[in-house]
Amino acid sequence: MRRLIASSILGCLLMGAGAVVASATNIKAKFPDVTYPDGTAGVILAGSKITNKSQFTNCDYFDPNGAYLGMFQSDEFATADFTALGEFCLDHFADRE
Repeated sequence: MRRLIASSILGCLLMGAGAVVASATNIKAKFPDVTYPDGTAGVILAGSKITNKSQFTNCDYFDPNGAYLGMFQSDEFATADFTALGEFCLDHFADRE
């Protein structure tokens, strides 16, 4: 009986965790040693969030020494794919603020 109750409680907890994961996807990534479209080297710190109601992606650009080069943000794109996130940030390097 105890085993049945314990497995039922564990099942409920796991289902609840699955519901949280299903409602939002949030990834963060560091892309070291990238070559920007202008030929310079650098590092990109990026994040992408998808919820039931919105999506958002942020790209921060740095030179190899850590100097900040700017950022690009978009609420028109979001992904859970790290490769797509890196490509998106590289594609918008020229659009940074």
